[in-house]
Amino acid sequence: FFLAGLFLLVIEILFIFRPMIGLIDRTVDNLQRSNAELTEFAYRLSHDMRAPIVSAIGLMSALRHGIAQHDTEKTETSLSFIEKELARLKKVIEDVVTLTRNKQSESPAEAIDIAQLLDELTHKANRMDNAVRVTYETDVKRPLIAQYDVVYTLFDNLLSNGVKYADKQKDSPFVHTKAEQISATKMRFTIEDNGLGFPEKYHHNVFSMFKRYHPRVSHGSGLGLYLIQQNVRLLGGTIRFEPLADGSRFVLTLPARYEV
Repeated sequence: FFLAGLFLLVIEILFIFRPMIGLIDRTVDNLQRSNAELTEFAYRLSHDMRAPIVSAIGLMSALRHGIAQHDTEKTETSLSFIEKELARLKKVIEDVVTLTRNKQSESPAEAIDIAQLLDELTHKANRMDNAVRVTYETDVKRPLIAQYDVVYTLFDNLLSNGVKYADKQKDSPFVHTKAEQISATKMRFTIEDNGLGFPEKYHHNVFSMFKRYHPRVSHGSGLGLYLIQQNVRLLGGTIRFEPLADGSRFVLTLPARYEV
C-alpha cells in the first residue's frame, strides 16, 4: 500500500504539478521580457523626447540673433527648424499615447467588413501628398470579429507607411493590399509596395522601437512599425517582413472569428 501510494503521488506530481511549473516558468520569462522591453522603451523614449527639445533650445539663440540683427531670412530659417523639431516631438508623444491606449484597450469586438474597411483606407491613402497608386483586392466574404479601432489603426499605418516611403524615382509607385481567407480559422493580408524598402542590415529587426530608416524622407517617431507589431499581437496574429528586390512586403495573419 505504501509503494502504491508513493507511485500515485509521483503520478500526481508528473501530471499536475509539472504543467504548473512549466506555466510558472513561462510566466516568469514573459515578465522578464516585458520588463526588459519596458526598460529599453523608457531609455529610448527619454532620448527621443530630449533630442528635439535640446535642438529647439539651441536654435533659440540663432532666432534671437536674427531678430536682433533684423535678419528676416535667418529668423524664418530658425523658426522653420524649431517647428520641425517640435513637430517631431509631437509625433513621438502621439505614438506613445497610441501605444498606451492600445495596450489598455477594452473596446468590444465587433463585426468588421474587410472589403469596406480596405476601400475606406485605400481612398484615404490615395488622398495623401505622394502620387502613389494604392489598390486592394479581397476574397473575404464574411465579417471579421475583432476590435475595430485596433484593426483600423493597424492597416491605416501599413498603407500610409507605404505611401510616405514610396520611391519617387519610379514611374509607377504603388502599394497593393491583398486579403484572403486561407482556412476556416485564419485570414492573411499581404501589403506589398515598390518603395524605398529597408537597408539589408536592418532586415532582421524592422519592428524594433525608435528605428528611423529614411529620416530624410519623413521625420517619424521611429515607433510606427513597432506599433504595428503590437497591434498584431493584441489581435492574436502574426506579422513578418519580406524584403523584395524592388520594395517590401508585409505578410499579416489574423485569427478569423465570425461570432461575437
